Amino acid sequence: MNHLKYHDRSLLSPQLFKQIEHAFELPLHWRMSRLHTRWFIDAFERQKNFNPTLLEFAKLDFNMVQSIYKTELQELSRWWRKLNVFRGELNFAKDRLADLCKAYFIEAMWCHNGYTPILDEYLDNAWLPYQEFKSKEEMFRNQFNLIYQGQHNVSTNMEMDMESTIVKLGSESFLPLLNFPSSPPYLILQQIMAGFHPIRYLSNATATSSSARRINFHHIHCLSTASATSSSPARRTANYKPTIWDDSYIQSLPIDFMEEKYIYQREKLKEEVRFLINQQHSFTKQLELVDTLCQLGLGYHFDAEIKNLLSSISSLTKNINNLIENNNLHDFALLFRLVREHDIHNASILRLDDLISCFKKEEESFNISNQLDVKGMINLYEASFLAMEGEDELDEAGKFAMKHLKYHDRSLLSPQLVEQIEHALELPLHWRMSRLHTRWFIDAYGRQKNFNPTLLEFAKLDFNMVQSIYKTELQELSRWWRNLNVLHGELNFVRDRLVENYLWAIGFAFQPELWRSRKAITKIISLITTIDDIYDIYGTLDELKLFTNSIEEWNIAATQHLPDYMKKCLTALFNTINDIASSFSKEKELDILPCLKRMWDDLCKAYFIEAMWYHNGYTPTLDEYLDNAWVSISGTCALTTAYCLSDDLTSEAIKSLEFYPPIVRYSCMLFRLYDDLGTCTTEIQRGDVPKSIQCYMKEKNVSETTARDYIKCLISIYWKKLNKEHTVSSKYVESFRKVLVDIPRTAQCFYQYRDGYGEQDHETREQIISIIIKPISL
Repeated sequence: MNHLKYHDRSLLSPQLFKQIEHAFELPLHWRMSRLHTRWFIDAFERQKNFNPTLLEFAKLDFNMVQSIYKTELQELSRWWRKLNVFRGELNFAKDRLADLCKAYFIEAMWCHNGYTPILDEYLDNAWLPYQEFKSKEEMFRNQFNLIYQGQHNVSTNMEMDMESTIVKLGSESFLPLLNFPSSPPYLILQQIMAGFHPIRYLSNATATSSSARRINFHHIHCLSTASATSSSPARRTANYKPTIWDDSYIQSLPIDFMEEKYIYQREKLKEEVRFLINQQHSFTKQLELVDTLCQLGLGYHFDAEIKNLLSSISSLTKNINNLIENNNLHDFALLFRLVREHDIHNASILRLDDLISCFKKEEESFNISNQLDVKGMINLYEASFLAMEGEDELDEAGKFAMKHLKYHDRSLLSPQLVEQIEHALELPLHWRMSRLHTRWFIDAYGRQKNFNPTLLEFAKLDFNMVQSIYKTELQELSRWWRNLNVLHGELNFVRDRLVENYLWAIGFAFQPELWRSRKAITKIISLITTIDDIYDIYGTLDELKLFTNSIEEWNIAATQHLPDYMKKCLTALFNTINDIASSFSKEKELDILPCLKRMWDDLCKAYFIEAMWYHNGYTPTLDEYLDNAWVSISGTCALTTAYCLSDDLTSEAIKSLEFYPPIVRYSCMLFRLYDDLGTCTTEIQRGDVPKSIQCYMKEKNVSETTARDYIKCLISIYWKKLNKEHTVSSKYVESFRKVLVDIPRTAQCFYQYRDGYGEQDHETREQIISIIIKPISL
C-alpha cells in the first residue's frame, strides 16, 4: 500500500492511475460485486488494449441480468401492494416509530446545542434509526406534506399556523406517543424537524404545501473536538466528478506532425489545390469545390480565393438568370448559402425572391428518386438556417425541405446521400461547431464515390498538423493550471475542466494563427468556472458581496476581509488577467486591461444578482431572468477577450469599443438558452437558482415540455437576429464576427445531449479525443 500511495503517478497511464485510486477507496474484497462490475465495465473500455468480445459480452450480460432484476422487482412490488400488511389493525408499528423519533430527537438536541457526544454515547443511540428504516424519508413518507408545511411555518415564525399544524399532525399520527416535555407546540415540531435541513427556502409568495423541496439530512459527526458549531456557515456541494484528464497524461501526448517533411508536403498539396480553384470549371463544379474545401476545414487557407470566386459568380447577371431559367434549386440554394456564410456584400443581384421562386417551381416537380433533386432539398434546408428576421418564406421553404428529407423513401438513395441527410437533420451545418463537423466530413468525404484524392490527403494532413498545435498549446496550459494550483484545499469543490475549456477555445477560434486568443480564452474560462462555482455553490451572500466589490476595485489589498479561499481565487484572477494584458501591451503597445477589468466587473455583478435570487428563494420572470442571464453566461468575457486580442486591433478600436451591442447580446443569449436546455435538470436537482425553463413554467403555469419547446422557439428567433446583425455589422473585423457566431455553435455542441461540461465523460470525452488527441490515419 505504501508503494502504491507514494509512487510517482506521472509515470503511469490514466487507466492504471484510476485503478489505483479505486483500490485505495475500497479494496475489491469489501465491495458489493454488482456495483464493482458496473464500474469495471467502463474502466475496462478505457483500457488501450481491451478485448472487444469480452466488453460486448459483459455489457450484454449486464443488461440481460438487469432485465431479470426489473421483472423480479415488478413481481415483488405487486406482492407487497396486495399483501397490504401495514393497514388496519397492524398500527402497533407506531410503537417502533415512536422509539425512532425519540432517537432522532436526541440527535436534534445534540445538533442544536452544538454538542459532540463520545463515540459510545453516539452509537448507543445511533443504531436504532437504522434497525427498521433505511432513511428518515421512509419514516415520514405519509406525514411529509404536513411536515413540509410545518417546516415552512418554522422558517417564517408563523406560530399560530404552526400550532394548528402540530395539533393536526399529533392527532393523526405519532406525536402523542413521544412523551416530550411540555413546550410550545411549534417548538416541539421545530425540534422534531431539526434533522431536516432544507437546501433552500421558498419565498412567502411561492411556498405552498404542494411546492417541491429538496431535503438533505444532517449527520452527527463524532470528532475529537467540537469544531462544528452553529457559527460555521452552511456550505453546499455539487459533487462534480474530478477531471478525467490529468496533467501527466496531457504531457505524455505525442506531437507527431510538426516535422519539416509534413510542412513541405502540406505546402505542396496546398499549391495543387490552389491550382484546382483557379481552373475553369463549370458553375456547379466551382460551387461544389468551394463547399467541399470549407467543410473539409481547408477554407482558411484560401480565404481570398474563395471570396473572389464567390463575388465573381454571384455578381454576374448571366449566372443568376441561368439559375432561374433552368430552375436549378441545387446550385441556387448552394450559392445563396455560401454567399451568406462568407459575407459577400456585393451579391445584390442574388435575391431571396428568386430563390423562393426557384423553390416553388421545384416544389411542383420534385422527384424524390432524383438524386440531384434531393441534393437541392438538402441545400435549401441548410440555406434556410441563415434566414434573417422577416424572411418567413425562406423559413417555410426550409420546413418543406425538412419534411421531404425526413419522410422520403431512403431505399431509393445512395448510402452516402442517406448519411448526409441524417447528419443534416440531426443538426444544420450553420449551427455546428466547425472543427467537429470537419472531423466527421473528412470520413464522409472519403466514402464518396468520386472524391478528389488530393483534397482528402490535404484535409487529413492539415487536420493532424493543426491537432499537433493544439496538443502543444494544451500541454503549456496544463502546466500553467498545475502551477496556479488554485483548486487545492478549500476550493476543491470547483469543476476542474481545463481540457474542456480548451475545447471551448477551439470552438471559438480553431485557426492556427489564433493561438493567442485560444490560450487566453482557455485561462479565462478556467477562472470563470472557479468563480461561477463560488457564487453558485459555496459562498455565503455576505462573502459574495465582498467578493463582488473586490472585483470592481481590482486591488489585491481590497481582499483583506475575504476568507482565504476567495483571496486565493482573486490572486489567481488578478495575476492571470494582468499578465495577459501586459504581454499584449509589450507586443502591440496597446492597453487592454481596462476592457478586461470591465468585463469581469459586469460578470460578477450578474453572478451576484443570481446569488441574491437564490438566497432569497426568488423566482424571476423569464424577461427578468434573461436580462441578467445573457451576461452571467460569461460569453461577454470570451468575446471581449477575442476582440481585444485581435491582430488588427488599434487604439482607436479600443477607444470606440461599444460594450455589448446587439450582436454581442444575441450571441450570448443563444449561449445562455443552449446552456439552460442542457443543464437545468441537474442544476434544479442540486437546488440552484431557477433557469429560463423553470421561470417560464412558473410564470405561465405550463409543463416542462411546453417550456422547453418555447425556449427552442426563442433559439430560432435569436439565430435570425444574430444572422441579420452578422450581415450588417461590417464595422467589426471578420475574425471577431466569426467568434460571435461560433460561441452559440460551441454551446450547442456541449449541451446538445446533456450538460457536456459538468458531465465530461460522455459525448464531450469522445469529441476531445477526436479533435485534440487522436490523429487521422493517413
